[in-house]
Amino acid sequence: MNSRLLLFVLFCIACSSSEGFAQAKGPAIQYVPVHGESYGVARTRLIEIGWEPIPAPCDSHHICWDPGQPELVTDVRANTNCGSFRRSGKVLEVCTYVIPDAIFVDRVTTADEH
Repeated sequence: MNSRLLLFVLFCIACSSSEGFAQAKGPAIQYVPVHGESYGVARTRLIEIGWEPIPAPCDSHHICWDPGQPELVTDVRANTNCGSFRRSGKVLEVCTYVIPDAIFVDRVTTADEH
């Protein structure tokens, strides 16, 4: 099943409950980037709803990208390209895959901020 369709179905089920999604599950999740979505679009939407980019560490094992995207870094040991964002005690990590001239969302994970 398409991940966007699955999110829509889950959203509709939650909204149809008598308590409503926000009341039943705490603060409503306004937006979650999905696999294949443009990283630039995902980044803009996250910032618009209050997620703050966390500047990445830049060193010999972490290659930083563009100063306009200070959160985006390539971890050469793990062979990953990810950016992290924080909001309300949570950290959202958006990992990407890259093709020439484009960056797309690969996966998204969340954790409590330390």
